[in-house]
Amino acid sequence: MIKQIGLYVLLFLFIVLGYASAQQAYVVPFSRKVGTISSKFTHISILNLHKESEYSQLKGIPTTVPIYSVYSVLVNNFPDKKDRTAGIDEKTERISGKKQKIYIYVGLNKERTEKYVIVDCNNNLDFGDEKLYTFCLKDYDIPSYTPEQYALCPQIKVKMSFKDCPDCCIIDLVVNPFYSDKSESKYDSKDQYYLDTGIFTNFYQQGILDIGGEQVFINESKSTDFSLPCPYEPINASSTYRFYQLGDTISPLSYSLGDTISLVDRKIHIRAFDNNKLYLDEIGAALDSSRVGSYLPDLYSTDLSDSSTVYLNHLMKGKYVFIDFWGSWCGPCIATLPKLKEFYQKVKDRDDVLVMGIALEHKKDVDKLRKIIRENEVEWMNVWNNFSTRKSLGAVHGKLRIDTFPTYMIIDKEGKIVYKDKSIFKAQEAVELFMKLIVGG
Repeated sequence: MIKQIGLYVLLFLFIVLGYASAQQAYVVPFSRKVGTISSKFTHISILNLHKESEYSQLKGIPTTVPIYSVYSVLVNNFPDKKDRTAGIDEKTERISGKKQKIYIYVGLNKERTEKYVIVDCNNNLDFGDEKLYTFCLKDYDIPSYTPEQYALCPQIKVKMSFKDCPDCCIIDLVVNPFYSDKSESKYDSKDQYYLDTGIFTNFYQQGILDIGGEQVFINESKSTDFSLPCPYEPINASSTYRFYQLGDTISPLSYSLGDTISLVDRKIHIRAFDNNKLYLDEIGAALDSSRVGSYLPDLYSTDLSDSSTVYLNHLMKGKYVFIDFWGSWCGPCIATLPKLKEFYQKVKDRDDVLVMGIALEHKKDVDKLRKIIRENEVEWMNVWNNFSTRKSLGAVHGKLRIDTFPTYMIIDKEGKIVYKDKSIFKAQEAVELFMKLIVGG
């Protein structure tokens, strides 16, 4: 009997040790990268500009331009350990010199319909020795966030000096002279609308994770809600991470310390950081059911009328399914509704077709979603999933890796994904493919 118990103990230890050895730990070092405004999956942040009311210390302001404003951006120094744990308020930081400013001059020449921008790149409080950028106001007609607009946005390098960075920081930024944080009608005047300018970050840190011979790129960035982080600051608690492979087409979500993500059919836990390295643990297998050619996993959503749980696979069984992943907060998603309504009228009488909207919403915005559906006379079925669960590997958006909106997905009668793509520009492509699929079905 004792011998038998001993065998069980040995067997148990063998299983435990074998399981432990099967787990893989990864250490990923990061290095600083300079991107472009269109770099793949970088986290470009729009910096918070402060309009300066007192700038007598600044020199070189052009005197021939009567309409102008001076703005500034706060830049963080490397925070010390005490600051990271206890935190310090903005007033204390300004007094102690832990933050510095980058100054930006913006002027208008209405007669010549031109806009001028100067950035104090050498940080000497003098615009007179800096490059003056000239932009045509007619170029405001170029659609925002397009390659055509980005081509007009200059990339600049700003030199900063901090006590913890004696060799100075070179900060890579992008000037977008056509950016405005609200519609033109919301400004006090047309001049104020034209004076508004966007400054974007143009740096990030990147690490490369090797999982079974497959490379996964990890782009790190930090929150820039109130000030610009020093680009040389190592990974810390404010860091977020975007994981992707070179062939990915859908922009990935941002993850933080403690999150778990599915990568290369494995579950990867983001465990810790130290000395500008990220520590990750492989905690098990994770079948990727989001790819074209995969069969749908079990999916659950919430009913819009009574908040009950809806088992989506039951509704989809034996049908061709067209799914629109959207949300009440997504302007491009709402813009595609007329096209989808036209498409729905062609297929709504077919018993073997299901058109479905799956909205990602904050619970407080579900009434807003209902209103949009009602006002736009959306007839097809809609369900919703909570925004807070979007990263969960057990939720619809987590299982299917829906990271960008709108995203369109087509499922065949066998429950296999035959199409998945994003963007307002793909709506027509998705509809045409679906119509071809159901011909003769």
